[in-house]
Amino acid sequence: MNNSQIRRRRRATARAVRIGMRLGLLVFTAYLTARLCRAGLEVIESRTGAPGGEIFILPLIILLIWTGWTARKEYTDLTKGAEDKHDFRRSNGIPYGSQRRSM
Repeated sequence: MNNSQIRRRRRATARAVRIGMRLGLLVFTAYLTARLCRAGLEVIESRTGAPGGEIFILPLIILLIWTGWTARKEYTDLTKGAEDKHDFRRSNGIPYGSQRRSM
């Protein structure tokens, strides 16, 4: 077995582990979200008066989904620009010494 095959297998294994971790985290998060909703509904059902802070559980879940969606967009934009990460960034508005005109 040559080095390129070993590298391919390592990459495939690393990719499979990464995907498995993400799927596991997704399932765990969904489970905890369902448990939180169930606990909030139990508290609302056991109250005799007006609902308290548990009424904000569903808006919180919606906010968390929106935050995750936004974070994913930012992450993909960041990784898409990873090729330019090591480039020297400079402002076009401020000229350097060789670009300045003498008066």
